Amino acid sequence: MTLHSVSFFFVFFGLLSIQNYRYMKLHSSLLFLFFFSTLGLFAQGEIDALRFSQSGLVGSARSLGLGGGTSAMGADLSAASLNPAGLALYRRGEMVFTPSLRFINTDAEFLGQRSTVGKTKFGFSNMGMVIHTPIFQGYGSERRQAQSGLLSYVVAFGFNQLENYARETRASGYNTSSSFTDFLAEQATGTPFNQLNPNSYAGLAWESYAIDVLEGPGGTLVDQYFGAGTGGELQQDIRISEKGRRNEWFFSMAANMDDFFYFGGTLGIQAFRYDQTYRYIEEDINDLHNFYVFNPDNANGFPLEFPFNSFEVREEISSEGTGVNLKLGMMLRPIESLRIGFSFHTPTLVSITDEYGFRMSHNHNLDIFTLSVSSRDTVTSAPNEFTTNLSDYNLTTPYRLNMGLMYLLGKRGFVTADIEYLDYRSARLRSSYATTNPAYYPYDVENQTIQDLFETAINTRIGLELREDIYRLRMGAAFYGTALDASAHTYEDINNPGTELKLKPNRRMFTLGLGVRQPNYYLDVAYVNQLTKEKLNPYTTANTSLIDPTLISHVKSSSWVFTMGFRL
Repeated sequence: MTLHSVSFFFVFFGLLSIQNYRYMKLHSSLLFLFFFSTLGLFAQGEIDALRFSQSGLVGSARSLGLGGGTSAMGADLSAASLNPAGLALYRRGEMVFTPSLRFINTDAEFLGQRSTVGKTKFGFSNMGMVIHTPIFQGYGSERRQAQSGLLSYVVAFGFNQLENYARETRASGYNTSSSFTDFLAEQATGTPFNQLNPNSYAGLAWESYAIDVLEGPGGTLVDQYFGAGTGGELQQDIRISEKGRRNEWFFSMAANMDDFFYFGGTLGIQAFRYDQTYRYIEEDINDLHNFYVFNPDNANGFPLEFPFNSFEVREEISSEGTGVNLKLGMMLRPIESLRIGFSFHTPTLVSITDEYGFRMSHNHNLDIFTLSVSSRDTVTSAPNEFTTNLSDYNLTTPYRLNMGLMYLLGKRGFVTADIEYLDYRSARLRSSYATTNPAYYPYDVENQTIQDLFETAINTRIGLELREDIYRLRMGAAFYGTALDASAHTYEDINNPGTELKLKPNRRMFTLGLGVRQPNYYLDVAYVNQLTKEKLNPYTTANTSLIDPTLISHVKSSSWVFTMGFRL
């Protein structure tokens, strides 16, 4: 497209003949989700490495009521995804069903304003079957259950939900300093118009009249741009809708040696889907940008300001993937009242397909020489109404090391404690194609960012169960360390420009549980309260005099989990 902004009006009015030129490079870091400072939304990258590597509390209502600290507890189906050796403590087979009801509230702080939006989701936390097989020795009348050596083995299969992505986020505020179009103009500066990529954000900004090019001395064009909403004084709104879940289907085997040493393994098949719709909107609610200014030194009337009414960016992404891993575990019982558990989770090898699309709209009104026109310029990354693109790639998630302790309080209950280590820097992105294929992409930049921004994390989980006859009372807590270094947690104080604040993004969970045990069945219920803090920058500018808006989200979820177990 070679005729722009003012030539657009010449066509309609026959008043002006002006030629403008625009460009913007595709910026791979539009959104800064989950504490990231340089991560992209619609292109697969570092954000996927984090999203599909993290897991919440796993398993049954019993496990959740204990804060997930069950690496050394055993005899619970959640052990298949935590420490499979714990399955060897089963004395009978059982079938387990765990439905859950989750309430998610997102409290957002943006440009000095707060807003809250909620969402409710029903699902299943886990489900499966355990088959217990005791070992017998001798024959005929001498046949007895083994008293030493291999005492029994267990086979288990089913699934545990590792993560649920459902939530809504909405935020709005008045920005007196900057506009998304300032960011677009910075990205365009230095690139000639004839190198415009029509399928990039540069192309969308140029075609929708969201940015324009400045004129140099003598009427020459320079590769310097300005945004239609430059200077701010705009109402800014963010709307994010997310849904999806990550489940792990498992097949596990475990064995009991002398009621002293337990060991087991799990083959895990992960399957997940994640969908997100992101909308960013700017509005000139005070009618401060609805005008058109010409450069008086330019005979052609080259513009210095382009009319701006409202602006919108809409993105959609859908990710689907499958992965495989192994979990190996062991448990020791050195004395009757103490159990010690260890487990190692191999990296999960994941194949992912992303489908994404994006669209940009710019509404503007023109009033020149008492003539007026209203226009809405909506462009997509291709001629379709909303263009989608497919991309395939592979992800290797970090390995995990777990250690747990359980101490019996006689017949009155027990206490548990877990510690988990994982190194997020070991995550890797790889192309699905051979290096000789034109579609091959090396992911060098993304993997280097993982090395630079990611770090090791320590997760801790503790729990207490008290027993009285057939009744159980449980409580627990979990604290998950951040995956990112300190540089990803800072942001500018909107009330004190130039002052940095630091986000404390650790996930914390507090849990309560009740249970009833009968010879042939049991019922458990757990309540899980979780808080996660996250940071999002819709855009960042290089101009230090501008304030880049930051969205701080406090994601609070309350889950009710019910487990029904039937002895076989």
